[in-house]
Amino acid sequence: MPYGMPLEVNYVPLVTTFSGFLDAVNDIDSRFYKSIATRTRDAPYYSLDCSALITWAWGLETRHMTGALPSVSTFAGRDIRNIQVGDALNNPGLHVVLVTEIHYDTEGEVSAIGLMELDPPQAKFTLYGQNGDLPLSNINSLYLTKGYSIIRFKGRDDVRYMHDCAVPIDNDYCIQCIDSSKDFNIPVFLDTQRDSKHADLIKFLSQYDILNKTGNEPKETGYICSRGMFIYLLSKYANADIESYTEPAFEDVPVDEWYAKAIAWALNMGLIENESKWFNPRQMITDNEIAYIMSNYFHLRTTSSTNSKPLLLVQG
Repeated sequence: MPYGMPLEVNYVPLVTTFSGFLDAVNDIDSRFYKSIATRTRDAPYYSLDCSALITWAWGLETRHMTGALPSVSTFAGRDIRNIQVGDALNNPGLHVVLVTEIHYDTEGEVSAIGLMELDPPQAKFTLYGQNGDLPLSNINSLYLTKGYSIIRFKGRDDVRYMHDCAVPIDNDYCIQCIDSSKDFNIPVFLDTQRDSKHADLIKFLSQYDILNKTGNEPKETGYICSRGMFIYLLSKYANADIESYTEPAFEDVPVDEWYAKAIAWALNMGLIENESKWFNPRQMITDNEIAYIMSNYFHLRTTSSTNSKPLLLVQG
């Protein structure tokens, strides 16, 4: 995330991850509390700036202010129907905002547009249109007829999502999320002992809403878990040796993803099938998929002499 009031060329004083920002907030000796940033005005060291947001979101290596953004983008007109997610509405020398979401009605017409903007020291999101904060027509009256143009980053297809454990999206948890999820000493449920071999797993699942709870008892349903995470957890609790699985099992599971080896293991062991070249590891797993995988897993355990442990199935 872009923090600070950058100078003309580079991010100054700091570009940090959300985790880095939280670390600074929790450190009373950090620059968050002891320094200021100055460009057009004095602001807190970790304050925000409009073109820093666009520079960061587009993955640019150096700071591009509003006047320089057209050099790395194409002009997409001033018609609201041309707006796409990732575009910016830019008024050189004045301000720029980022298009973060677009909604359509049943006729395929744009019904709402979400804009994110940074104006030191505040970040603000506004939804224009149906169920939004302001009418959709305000996109025209506030921007497109006031000197703003729709600009589209030339390299937008090369921009990649970067995971951060502090704010995982779509249940995209990684090994670091698991390893750092922290205090496993407090029982989540009354029927879970502190020294239970499954206490860590239950605590982790609860912290990230993979296993929901009502009061002190687990729910019978309500698993919220990605397909990649489920396979990874299964491999851990099966004591599976996954390190030898270095070839990609599916086209959408790159070998450097944290769950890739576990998915390759599951495919090799017959727990999942490869009828399609896609596995959709970030898609939420369904009850039917859990039942299918677990039936294969327990069948494997009954026909194998490997030293595997059953995956805990929590019931209410």
